[in-house]
Amino acid sequence: MPPDTRTLFQKALALHQSGDAAGAQAMYRKVLKHDARHFDSLHLLGLTYVQQGDLARGAEQISAALAVRPDFAEAHYNLGHALLSLGRPADALASFDRAIALNGRDPLSHFERGNALKELGRGADAMQSFEAALSLAPRFADAHNNIGVLLKDEGRFEEALAHYDRAISLRPGYAEAHSNRGNVLKELERLDEALASYDRAIALRPDYAEAYSNRGNALARLGWPERALESHDRAIALRPDYAEGHNNRGNALKDLGRLDEALASFDTALRLRPDYAEALSNRGGALAEAGRLGEALADHDRAVSLKPTSAEAWCSRGNALVDLGRMADALASYEEAMRLKPSFAMARYNASLVALRQRDFATGFDFYRSRFAAERPGARGPETALPAWDGATCDGEVLLWAEQGLGDEVFFAAMLPLVDPAQRIALSADRRLHPVLARAFPHVRLIGREMTEQRVEGPFAAQAPVGDLGFLLKLDAARIARRRSPYFTADQARRAALQAANASATGELVCGVAWRSGNKKLGHHRSVALADFAPLLQLPGLRFVNLQYGQVEEEIAAVAARLGSTVHIARDVDVFNDIEGLLALIDACDVVFTTDNVTAHLAGALGKPAVVMVPAGQGRHWYWGGESPSLWYPSLTLAYQQDPGSWREPVTEASQFVAGMLARAQG
Repeated sequence: MPPDTRTLFQKALALHQSGDAAGAQAMYRKVLKHDARHFDSLHLLGLTYVQQGDLARGAEQISAALAVRPDFAEAHYNLGHALLSLGRPADALASFDRAIALNGRDPLSHFERGNALKELGRGADAMQSFEAALSLAPRFADAHNNIGVLLKDEGRFEEALAHYDRAISLRPGYAEAHSNRGNVLKELERLDEALASYDRAIALRPDYAEAYSNRGNALARLGWPERALESHDRAIALRPDYAEGHNNRGNALKDLGRLDEALASFDTALRLRPDYAEALSNRGGALAEAGRLGEALADHDRAVSLKPTSAEAWCSRGNALVDLGRMADALASYEEAMRLKPSFAMARYNASLVALRQRDFATGFDFYRSRFAAERPGARGPETALPAWDGATCDGEVLLWAEQGLGDEVFFAAMLPLVDPAQRIALSADRRLHPVLARAFPHVRLIGREMTEQRVEGPFAAQAPVGDLGFLLKLDAARIARRRSPYFTADQARRAALQAANASATGELVCGVAWRSGNKKLGHHRSVALADFAPLLQLPGLRFVNLQYGQVEEEIAAVAARLGSTVHIARDVDVFNDIEGLLALIDACDVVFTTDNVTAHLAGALGKPAVVMVPAGQGRHWYWGGESPSLWYPSLTLAYQQDPGSWREPVTEASQFVAGMLARAQG
């Protein structure tokens, strides 16, 4: 090298090392004017471009250097790094492979090779590369972190947590590892610890938008959507071009029922990242909530075409197909999700609901056991050290513990007569149901539901959630049809008193009405305005009695003013807290007209003639399988919604049913 060229290069290198990239570039170019094939100047000039974020120019310059000296491992590594940052993982992988072939002892090349493989969806190969990096550098915190990411993706949460803990022990100030640790703690439902990890990450990096967004996701899981939204807003304020932040913000808004704003957030995420499959899936979910089912499916189809290896995208597509009533196609989507991710409890749970609706009870009840592992708010079972009951008769007492809502407790109680009478049973149940259950099942020992909400313990031989009875008892359609029905009876003294109080002097039929569901997640799908009952409320020859809990006085008064129809309120029955009184009031009616809520279950358990309006799509319970009358409650006529959001057909059908009863009574 001529002396002036050597001097220029040393000056360029000094400027580069001092952080003066512009000055170094000028000097490297001067060297190249003297010697266009000066390898180090070609290579390091390219590296300055990469360091400045001009990735394409940097990759081009490093490639020119490698044309001069193709056997320099570090240049292949730097080229791979630039290509990976450019979103070209396949080309990056080729560069890292070449770097490793030239120098297999460099842990960074193995590490970045793992990152390229991860981007290509080759998780197992990526794991091998990260492990190779660790074998060469056991204190490599980044490799521990990235192994944790892969393990989390595989559902191996405890192993992932161990790697994040190791990364943090090696580098306590590693904010990304703290945030990732929060992610896996969230999956383990250790939500308070997850929040602490996110808060630590934010304390280390106050501008860490991703940690704020992850924190918002944990707050949403805790059922605090308002606080979740605040966290997502902070993430976006820090980084307005953060597509994932806008996507997560959309989810929080969707949880709050603010669908137009949620759709706007998903649109922003997709404008920033048009190929963002997760945002497409989430927008599809919001579109479905808004009743725009065709658009929803189009988004889900696009999501799986962009990311065909995403189990979550296939599962969401299945949900859209359920909304459209395409059950076979929905089941195929759930099966693909389970094939891609065998540990995916949500897909298994959703598949169970389809199988049960199709009366494939063996598969359905088997898969239904995954409901506690599925990522659903509030679906965490209590802790227990007691053995799980296998359904076989055993010595000692078996505890069946309550789950889900009050209507579900009534529903699952129908299976109790199928348990071997020789088996001693204890049942935890909402105390409002205790008088009714004691009358129906005098051989069952009742305990308060609150005793089993957090932990199941005591002198029991075994335990099981009451919702597992279908699986444990191997129920099929024939055994269901042979159950004792009805299985509830009302208190006869209260029934007589309420019947007398609500009897019509002109011989009108007494019709009980309920029109709302209190289910926090799906209640809006199952609820209707009382005024929408107009075709029924205006039928002559009926006396209407309120069976709806909650604040109903204003709505009843408005209907009276608008339609001239009176719905009588039984003042001596608190229809929310006094279930014994509600049951007696239902029994005092000649017929009941209700949406899918606890009134439907109580009427069915009593054997009371009733019409239940069943919603379409995700709002429909699996036990309303398309038949009428109900397989589970033979006294119930099921009127199915045809179009989400419109109750015209079910109300018309119910009105015709009640009109038929009137005609028979008068004839």
